[in-house]
Amino acid sequence: MACSVSYQSLLEQFENTKKELSEAEETIKRITGRDPDLFSNNAQ
Repeated sequence: MACSVSYQSLLEQFENTKKELSEAEETIKRITGRDPDLFSNNAQ
């Protein structure tokens, strides 16, 4: 069975996802004033 997904398309998708996550983290910081990484440690 041949793989129809190319390495380049996966790499592009990965880079786009990283960018979207970065933008989401910036939005969380802007709205809450907190680093998203701290949420799991300081959940109340």
